[in-house]
Amino acid sequence: ERRSFKPSGGQGPNRQDPSEDTQQSSLTPIRQRLMGDTPRRREGQASKNGNGGFFQPGRPYELRDKLRVAEIIADEEEVHFPSPVNISRVARRAQVSRCFVRKVQEELELHGDVLDPPFNRPQKTKEVCKAIGRVQATFLLALRAEKPGRSNLQYAYLLKEAFGLEVSTSSISRFFLERFTFAGNFRKPNLVPLDKFKVGNQARYYEFLTKVNLLWDHSRWIFFDEKHLVNMDAISGKIRADPLTDIVDAIGVSGDFRESYNLLAAISANEGKGRPMVFSIGQDNGTAEAFMKLVRILLLSGWLERGDIVCMDNARVHTGGEARQLQELLWNWESGGQPLNILVVYLPTRSPELNPIELVFHILARRIRSQRLATGAGPCDKEVVKYATTVMETMSFETVRRCYHHCGYQK
Repeated sequence: ERRSFKPSGGQGPNRQDPSEDTQQSSLTPIRQRLMGDTPRRREGQASKNGNGGFFQPGRPYELRDKLRVAEIIADEEEVHFPSPVNISRVARRAQVSRCFVRKVQEELELHGDVLDPPFNRPQKTKEVCKAIGRVQATFLLALRAEKPGRSNLQYAYLLKEAFGLEVSTSSISRFFLERFTFAGNFRKPNLVPLDKFKVGNQARYYEFLTKVNLLWDHSRWIFFDEKHLVNMDAISGKIRADPLTDIVDAIGVSGDFRESYNLLAAISANEGKGRPMVFSIGQDNGTAEAFMKLVRILLLSGWLERGDIVCMDNARVHTGGEARQLQELLWNWESGGQPLNILVVYLPTRSPELNPIELVFHILARRIRSQRLATGAGPCDKEVVKYATTVMETMSFETVRRCYHHCGYQK
């Protein structure tokens, strides 16, 4: 997030023109560094890393440093076999960065030995990157298609082996980032269950898309779902360890680790409803009875209207127990002496990407985690429930519409 910093100061003879102050304050720290407003670190200047070792920015470690790291890796493999090598422990022992340990480990796995550093960092990386022609580009794209998790160092080795062209890892990275329309950077992949692609599930998927196209006014679509507010939804995945003592601070939680809250919610992109969502947070919301109670509240309050389309997954909460009467209830519920005729549509199996409320829950979880670190509240205590209520109540129609659009609903 970019922030603007306005200088504070009083009036005085040396006071600059306010328009100049505003222009300077609008520059980000990175932009100021690019324009020369802040000093840069000089190449070759010694710096100290987080593990107590020294390095020179812009210059690679020497061969003897790589051999020392390789020796420590071999020692760790021998002592802790069959467990994998702990990268952090090797980095602390060798007093180098974890990134450098990974590079040495990749060389050992690919070649059985470490290579001389000048091979990894040629002097003219920009010219080398331009030397990657169409044939070499096709070769690199084929390598990516074969193994998307391949490291930049492996691309460089294979490119030299096939064409005799020496490139650096930064050249490979810049090639994937800048050569094509989209940036080919490393991203976290989605986990897709294989049974999603069964014939029956695929048929239900295309049947659902047909209904979406026929019922084209997507502002009338209302999505239901539930979410459990437990532990990892409220606590950030990682926190920074103390660099002086190597101690990771503990987080105080409630004594009952089974304590959890369930969130039942319904969202709509129709601004005529007055609010984009209705929800309920409690410890007994994970049942069909609690779900049907919320549905009746929406019917009595008039939030569910004639012509609406209710969409949800096939979870037991939505289809079992008292929820078996859902379709009949919504179709025959009378308002003003006439039935509402609300249609119920179920999502295809293993298709959460078609439910925009999942994105709303993702936004909620991220904001809860930030609030958790800001206030020191426990993962499932009343403070988290209070903040989750605030987040859901302040969610705007614009945010919900963006979630709809991201899932493919246009109107």
